[in-house]
Amino acid sequence: KIDKAYSCLREEIDDKECENLSPEEKVFSLLAVGKCKSDVLDDSKYRSDLKYTAQALIGFKETGSSVSSAKDWLFDNNRTSIGIDWLLEIESPEATTCSVDYSNSNNVVINEDKTIDSITGSGCLSLSSNGYWLEVNPECYDEEFEISCDQQFLTTLLYKGQNSDTIYVSEKTSSSSSEGITKEQVRSSCFGDSNCDYEGTLWSALALNVLGSDITPYLPYLITMKDKEENEELLSEAFLYSLTGGVDFKNQLLSEQINSKWWVSLNDRYYGTALALYPFQYEEPLQKKDAIDWLLNDAQEENGCWDSGNIRNTAFLLYSISPSSVSLGGGDVDCEDAGFFCSSQINCNGQVLSGYSCSGSFVCCSEAVVLETCSEQG
Repeated sequence: KIDKAYSCLREEIDDKECENLSPEEKVFSLLAVGKCKSDVLDDSKYRSDLKYTAQALIGFKETGSSVSSAKDWLFDNNRTSIGIDWLLEIESPEATTCSVDYSNSNNVVINEDKTIDSITGSGCLSLSSNGYWLEVNPECYDEEFEISCDQQFLTTLLYKGQNSDTIYVSEKTSSSSSEGITKEQVRSSCFGDSNCDYEGTLWSALALNVLGSDITPYLPYLITMKDKEENEELLSEAFLYSLTGGVDFKNQLLSEQINSKWWVSLNDRYYGTALALYPFQYEEPLQKKDAIDWLLNDAQEENGCWDSGNIRNTAFLLYSISPSSVSLGGGDVDCEDAGFFCSSQINCNGQVLSGYSCSGSFVCCSEAVVLETCSEQG
C-alpha cells in the first residue's frame, strides 16, 4: 500500500508537471520523492517566505543539495523575541552571599530557605514577586551576568510568557564551588520580518535542527507562545517534541489524536496526521499504529493517494510514515541497515555517529532509545 501511494504521488506530479504545482505541492514533492527542485528554487516564495524557505531547506538537505544561501536568508530574518519575562535563579544548599557582575553589579544575600534576603546595587536586577528569584530588566537582555558566591551554588535562567503563571526552566544549568564563577545570558530569538512569525519560527527551527545548528535560542519563544489562541491550530507539540525530545510535548501530542485515528492542523486531518507522525518515524507508540491503520485501511483511495489525490498531503504523509531512499541523501550508509538506531539528537543516550543516514532531523545513535513506561515517567 505504501508502494502504491508512492506510485500514485509520482503519477500526480508528472501529470500536473512541477511548473504548474502550487508552492506547497512543489516543496513537499521535493521532500517526499526529490522532484521539483529547480521549481522550488525559482518560486517567488523561496527566500521571501519563512515557512516555505524552511521547508525547502529540509528538502535540499534530504537530497544532498547546497543550503547555504537559504540558511543565510533565514538568519537575516532573525530577531529578538518579545513578550517573555526572564528571571535569574541563584541557589545554594546553605545561606550565601553572591555578587552578580555585568556592566553594573549587584550583591545578593540568600537565606538558608533559599529566599533572597536583600539585593544591593543598581542596574539590571530586581527582586521577583515571590522573593526567590531576580527579575532581569528587558533593557539588559544583551548583558552577560557573572555570578560568584561564598558557598557552593548553581545558577540558571527561568522564563515565562507575560501574563502567564507557567514558569519554564532553561535547558542550561551551571554550578560551581564557593568563590567560583558561572555565567548566564538571556538568549531569546525568533524569525520574522517586522514581528515574530510563530509558524515561520517553528519550521525555521526545525530546518536548522535538521542542519545540525543550535536552536536553543528559539525554544523560549516557541514554548511560551504555543498556547496562545492564534497558535493552537498549528500542532506545535509535534515540532517541540522533534526539537527537544521532551516527554511532556510527546504525551500532549499523542493525547490530541481524534477518534484514535487522526490529528488536525490548519483544519486538515491529513496534513495534521502527517505533522503529528513526523517525530515518530523511529518510534512505535500505539497512536501511530492506529493512525497508520486508519490511513491504509480506511482513508487510502483505490489509486493509492489520499485526500482526492492531494499532492501536498499525500507527499507529507509518505515523508512522515515511510520516507523513501531519496530522503536519505548524501550517499551515506543507512543507519538502521548498519545495525544502529535513528533517534532525535537530544534522545541519543549513546554516541552520535557520523557517516550514517537517518531521515528528517534524526541522527544515527550507537544506542537504542529506551521508551519509559507511564509510571517511570511519573
